[in-house]
Amino acid sequence: MNTKLQEANVLYSKNYTKNDENIYLDILDDLDKDDLEMACINIGTIYYKKSDYIKSKKYYTKALNLNSLNEKIYFNLAMIDLTQKNYDKSIINFKKALNIKNSYINAYINIAIVYKTINDLEKSEYYFKEALKYDKKNSDLYYNYANTLIQKDEFKNAIFCLKQALLFNTNNKSDIYYSFSLVYQNLNLYKEAYLYNIKSLEYDKTNSNAIFAKGICELILGDFKNGWKHYEARWEANNVLRRPLYKLLWYKGESLENKSILVQEEQGFGDNIQFIRYISKLNQKNTKVYLAIRKDLHKLFSFLPNVIIVSDDEKLENIDYFTSIMELPRIFYKNQNEFLYKDKYIRFVKNDKFKIKNANKFNIGFSYQGSTLHKDNEKRNIDLKYFKILFQNQNFDFYSLQYDNNEEIKNYQNKYSNIYDCKKYIEDFNDTANIVSKLDLIISIDSSLVHLCGALGIKTWLVLGYNSEWRWLLNTNKSIWYNSVIIHRQKIKDNFFEVFDRMLFNLKKEN
Repeated sequence: MNTKLQEANVLYSKNYTKNDENIYLDILDDLDKDDLEMACINIGTIYYKKSDYIKSKKYYTKALNLNSLNEKIYFNLAMIDLTQKNYDKSIINFKKALNIKNSYINAYINIAIVYKTINDLEKSEYYFKEALKYDKKNSDLYYNYANTLIQKDEFKNAIFCLKQALLFNTNNKSDIYYSFSLVYQNLNLYKEAYLYNIKSLEYDKTNSNAIFAKGICELILGDFKNGWKHYEARWEANNVLRRPLYKLLWYKGESLENKSILVQEEQGFGDNIQFIRYISKLNQKNTKVYLAIRKDLHKLFSFLPNVIIVSDDEKLENIDYFTSIMELPRIFYKNQNEFLYKDKYIRFVKNDKFKIKNANKFNIGFSYQGSTLHKDNEKRNIDLKYFKILFQNQNFDFYSLQYDNNEEIKNYQNKYSNIYDCKKYIEDFNDTANIVSKLDLIISIDSSLVHLCGALGIKTWLVLGYNSEWRWLLNTNKSIWYNSVIIHRQKIKDNFFEVFDRMLFNLKKEN
């Protein structure tokens, strides 16, 4: 090895930080092919650590041109593509690394993680199984394999892998115990999930995923005092939620007398409808309250006293504080009885766009799918086929409140004359409010429609799958948020026929 390269490697091994790449760049012209390959790899790694992926790729590629059979270079290129979410390219380079070295464990683990990320769970599991042929004592392998199995709802096997991960682990026990908690959440065993999050936090009290999951467990078990406190960890946890960024003070409950505050919408439409009930708590003496919300909710929320509704792109000046709408329950929570008031709290602007077809019939609005942007669509959406047992009864008329999937509605309209599509009457939530106010019952999955109807005091049947969100608690058919909402839960996982049989029985009984 060239003496200058040896000296550069010594500096590099000592975490030399002053323009690290220069210790190699200055000697490149003096190196032979083998030494030049090593120097280019090290330069690529330095730039990778600096998140300069363009230069990192440049030098890894130079190294590859010198030796196309170095599996580590393909692996490094794949990791850059994975970091940049170029998943197809990362898969190609991981496979090239494996073609050169078929026992390359880290390549197996990471290509399996990529496939999990793009939701190709079968291929993800395939590569984990391949890796196990070469290493049955790798904690990272078992841990990541378990997370794919959790996503596949294969919880027994996931528990086995997590136990193996603990057996061979010395580092990330906090993450492993957090994954245990996910298994038990999916099994609706929230007390057990809660205990695993406690265990996770014993190893890392800053683990935001475990803190957030602990908050979810507390909320669904009815411990709102602690639940709201830990729910704040959602901003740092591994999910899409991020705290809004403004050059303003984050509101922590200070006096708002003679002050102004901007409240930013958060998450889905339903979340904003649910928690708008608390915005009045911000009104103090001479307080200016601004609400930044999507236009779909502007008219519906126009009744709010002392609230100025604005759009996200509107420029505001002289604002003292800002917060998110789902921070309000955490800030203002005192006791459960005062906090969970259930009376209707929204008034809509009336219009005459929609009229029911037959006032002598029992008129039912329905929704079976929510926004395609929702992360848990598979858990909350249901197939329209389950409604057939209801559609067949001509004593009822049905009004689709779906904004999408109208072609499917048309197919059912061809079979059943008592189905009507309301899409043409709906431009915003105020229009939907007008429609549901004229119906006798709403049947819906867990979507914004349920929150709208609950906030309006309209009789609603909520259809829940086996796993549901924290806000509906466990083992109850009543909503703690809305007097008018009755919950119809799935008792057997993936079996909605039983749920709809039960609802039909109740409909006939009541009519």
